[in-house]
Amino acid sequence: PNAVMKDKKGYLMIRWDEMFYCMLNSIKELAAKVTNIDSRVTKLEKENQALKTQNQMLEKRLVRLEKKVK
Repeated sequence: PNAVMKDKKGYLMIRWDEMFYCMLNSIKELAAKVTNIDSRVTKLEKENQALKTQNQMLEKRLVRLEKKVK
């Protein structure tokens, strides 16, 4: 609401300086969200790698057990 005002003729106009600060704050919010998403992606990538390692170990164990059974 602060960014809209009437000019001398009574027409509504936008105060671009107000819009500029609004856009800056929106950009800051988006940057914070991107940072949060990046940190969650990094965490998920680490978890994924740990699960892959665990899976490889279990596959090797399974092969050894299957050899013993035969």
